[in-house]
Amino acid sequence: LKNGWVSPDSYLVAVEPSGLKVLGAHKGPLWYQINIAGKLAHAGNPQQGVDAIHAMSACLMRLKELVEELPYDDELLGPATVNIGRITGGVKTNMVPDHCQAEIDIRSTIPMTVEEADELVERALREGIAQVPGAKASWRRLGLQRPPQKMPLDSPLLQAFMESVQKVVGEVSLA
Repeated sequence: LKNGWVSPDSYLVAVEPSGLKVLGAHKGPLWYQINIAGKLAHAGNPQQGVDAIHAMSACLMRLKELVEELPYDDELLGPATVNIGRITGGVKTNMVPDHCQAEIDIRSTIPMTVEEADELVERALREGIAQVPGAKASWRRLGLQRPPQKMPLDSPLLQAFMESVQKVVGEVSLA
């Protein structure tokens, strides 16, 4: 757009494996990094520490609950989802972990907004760390703000793809 190569009304085709189904919609991938800070202590005296992994666990479980409670269920995209793709933390088995980091992928659905996803992360962290006194949480978004997308069923591009698949495969399904 900045360079003038495409205009705001240009079509975009994302070519990914789809089992020859025409996908006229795409969930909005939103990636987040969550950091929990605790306090290091020896496992023989865990009450002297603040368990960052325990706090992260509470935050992530709450986030999954909040996403599952969303009322959205688009006919093509389905409900919003969350995937916990990576977790690291702690220093060794006999130490209360003073840090934990997770990377998560929220797939937003229509009509969910990026701001709403950010608010869900904020709420999950606030409510999760409340279960582990002394824990502190922060987050940042990784990558772009990408909301869900959906083409109108009467889009000429969508219709052209459906006709092409029909000719080659003999049947067409819109997913």
